[in-house]
Amino acid sequence: MGNLIGDRVRELRLARGMDAADLAQAAGISPGYVSLIENNRRRNIPLKTLTSIASALGVTVSDLLPEGIEEQLLVREPKSDYEAEDPLWHTFLRAAKNLTPDERKEILDYIRFKRSQRKQQK
Repeated sequence: MGNLIGDRVRELRLARGMDAADLAQAAGISPGYVSLIENNRRRNIPLKTLTSIASALGVTVSDLLPEGIEEQLLVREPKSDYEAEDPLWHTFLRAAKNLTPDERKEILDYIRFKRSQRKQQK
């Protein structure tokens, strides 16, 4: 698979025998926007749009992301004093470095699931 979101979208769309108009209709976006994404002319794609595209292709948003992006997202500077001082956070990051890409994807899916549960409880 390609290394950019647009490349992945195109490859998955073609693998499913869809044309750009099919994907656009299924995702609720314009065919022109699909073209811009697939030609990597739109890199800051809203999560809502990525979710719609992933759903239309029958994959998760993680499947659209470049390989290794999960690790880049996990290994970053802390955004708060809490992250900087929390030893459990550092343990989590160290443990995540030794996971396979599939294991990291499973954990990210679980985190998303737990966040959705929390939102539903509110």
